[in-house]
Amino acid sequence: MYSGLRWQEPRGFGRLEEMIAAYERDHDLLAKQLHTLEGGAWYQQAWLIQGTEEILLKDTVGGLLWIALFDVVHHRGQLSTYIRPMGGKVPSIYGPQLTMPVIGTNGEQEACMDDARQEAAPQPKRVT
Repeated sequence: MYSGLRWQEPRGFGRLEEMIAAYERDHDLLAKQLHTLEGGAWYQQAWLIQGTEEILLKDTVGGLLWIALFDVVHHRGQLSTYIRPMGGKVPSIYGPQLTMPVIGTNGEQEACMDDARQEAAPQPKRVT
């Protein structure tokens, strides 16, 4: 029977390398566990536990994984909305951005996607 996911507050990271190593370790561990799930396990009762006893969420294994996916999508969107107004370049988290350059067949930058979109937009007729 599935025992649940345990949320543990990180003890903190001193360096970027430590943070990357912890992410990769935890990702690999979770990926191995998910690859061993059999078909029916997706529908088994599961829970997210904080500390030793407090249950944060109860759902099926599949339900908790969907919640986690939607949470990642939400936070990526938040990040992009914070970066742009501060003048930063938003990374390509969902595909090409409107402000990304369009590269021609000769390998040279021709325009930005936003420029191409504006050129393709119908121009209003002037009334004189």
